[in-house]
Amino acid sequence: MGIRSIDWEDIKIGEEAMFSRVIDKETVGSFIAISGDINPIHSDEEFSSKTVFKQPIAPGMLLASLFSALVGVYLPGRDSLYLSQTLNFKNPVFVGDEVVVWGRVVKKVESLGVMYIKTEIKRGKQVLVEGEAAVKHLNYEKRK
Repeated sequence: MGIRSIDWEDIKIGEEAMFSRVIDKETVGSFIAISGDINPIHSDEEFSSKTVFKQPIAPGMLLASLFSALVGVYLPGRDSLYLSQTLNFKNPVFVGDEVVVWGRVVKKVESLGVMYIKTEIKRGKQVLVEGEAAVKHLNYEKRK
């Protein structure tokens, strides 16, 4: 699938999008290298075995970065400008987990061309990360 392109007028309250991703060791390693988050809870098996999780956990911000793909590729896609994102980390993600990234439009502010998207990342039915994104739709400006 390419980048979705949906016009402002065609976006409805309740519109949803989702995709899945496996959080593998290479992805975690790349995120650690890019972000500089070298906390051993993400990569050191001996260290993390002594924590409540008993194994390394994926960085929370790695998961949160998947909301960027949700907004920039799927909902609304090409014509999006990310304004803000709230985040609540509910449960850990481990290397090898497959997660589903989901969003649903919950509000549109017509005068501003801004939509609010409820965002979640789940493993099965378990919520891992939840929040809300504010997104400006760029082709809204073309209507003026």
